[in-house]
Formats: sequence, C-alpha cells, structure tokens
Amino acid sequence: MTDNFYEKVDRANTVNIEIMVPGFKARDIPHGVPPNHKYAYGVRKVAFDLDFDNKAEWQHYWFKCCISDKCDYIFSILKSKDVDREDDLKKICNRESKLWKTRGNEEMQGYVDLCIDFFLKRYNWLDASKLWWENPPRKNLNFIKLLFPRLLGAILVGFIPIVTSKEIWEFAVVNQSNLLKYCAIIFVVSVFYLEYELYKTIRETVVKKWCQLRIIPVLLFGLFYSLLFSYIFTLVGFMGNVGWCWNRVIFYAMFAFLIGILIQLLWEEKTASEPL
Repeated sequence: MTDNFYEKVDRANTVNIEIMVPGFKARDIPHGVPPNHKYAYGVRKVAFDLDFDNKAEWQHYWFKCCISDKCDYIFSILKSKDVDREDDLKKICNRESKLWKTRGNEEMQGYVDLCIDFFLKRYNWLDASKLWWENPPRKNLNFIKLLFPRLLGAILVGFIPIVTSKEIWEFAVVNQSNLLKYCAIIFVVSVFYLEYELYKTIRETVVKKWCQLRIIPVLLFGLFYSLLFSYIFTLVGFMGNVGWCWNRVIFYAMFAFLIGILIQLLWEEKTASEPL
C-alpha cells in the first residue's frame, strides 16, 4: 500500500499533488518538521519536480528538513526510495536551483555554509570540499573547516597527559621493541571507534555504498597532526630526556590521536570532523 503511495506521488502533477498527499497544501508551507514520511515525500516532489509559484520557499523548507536531526527517522524510511538528504542538499545549493536563482549569490552563501557544516558533521569531507571549491566568494572562510580544526584541538588535548606523565615516557622506553605492535592496536581501536561514531551520526540515512570510507580524511589529517606534534614535542624535550627514536614518536602520536577523539566525542558529544 505504501509503495503504491510513492508511485502515485511520483506521477503526481501540480493539480493532484494535494489529493495524493494527506494534509498537504501547496500554498501553506509548514514551520515545523514534516508530520510523517508521506508528507515529506510530497514536499520533496514539490521542491524539485513541480512548478509552483512558491517553489523556492518549498526548497528552503526542504533544506531545513535535510539538515535537521529531528528528521533522521523520516530519512531512514525514505532511504528505501533512494532519497538521500545529502544529494538533495547539493541540488538546492546548486546555482541552477530555483532557490538560488531567487535568493541570489550573496544570500545563498549562508546555505552553503550550513551545508558544508552538515557534511563535515557526517564525515562527508569529499562533498564538503567540492561545495567549497564551487563557491569562491567564501573559499577562505570555509577552507579552515576542511582542515578539521576541532580534530586538531582534540589531538593537542590528547598530548597533555602524555607530556605531563613520566610513567608514559618510561613505558615507551622500556617497551621500545614492542611499540609498533601497540601502535597497530591503538590504530585499530581508533578506526573502530570512528566507524561507530560515523554509523551513529548518519543513522542509516545515507543511500551511497561504502560510506564507511568517510573516516579516511579524518584518519589522514589526524595522523598527520599527531605525528607533527609528536615530532616537535619530542624534539624540544617535552617527552623527557631519553634520546630520539621514531618508534616512540609514532607511539606518542597514535596514543594522542586516540585520547583526542575519545575526549572530543565523549566530553563534547560532537564528531571530531564537525566545525568549531
């Protein structure tokens, strides 16, 4: 019965869309979240496929639905109909969309900023970077977000217990021959924890396959930051006067990375990729 509803809406036009979708009025744009997934599917039909005078306002409303966590359950249902909220956001933040043509470049930059923030929150660095590249007026402001400044801060916090703990230095010296094994274990734990946070964040609302690969940019940036600071802190003697060894540099980096993302996600309850 529900599948039949979706098929009817797909074939609907400006005349019968109000009949197809219970409670839907093309002239009355709601202020809150859609009451149910059927209503949401009708809104999406109007926002993209039908030509009403207020189509831009419907696209604005659908944009707010797409970035709202309150609509996660609705999008988890619409996923079965290949509705991907991230793809819809990209359609709205396209210069050919009705909303963009109505609002203009300057006003739409606010939509672009919110969209980039939403993508990064969901570990979607690739689409966020594409959207940044396609909108040059705000390149410099949004470029900082793509460098994961929250992750950078989390890693610096992760180094605090390492720099201030003599026991960790002594452990690294005594177990120097096994440090790479410990590094591998810490790396695996970090990967599984990021995958868990990714799954919890997207809440089964992503249509694309292989979305688990989204953590790769976070890993690459995080490991780069961690190795850089571990190298610097070891070089200037913050890790004790115990000589130089790459095994210890890598161990400190991996340990700080894990501590950083754990503190970030457990304390602030935000993903490490989310903008400040």
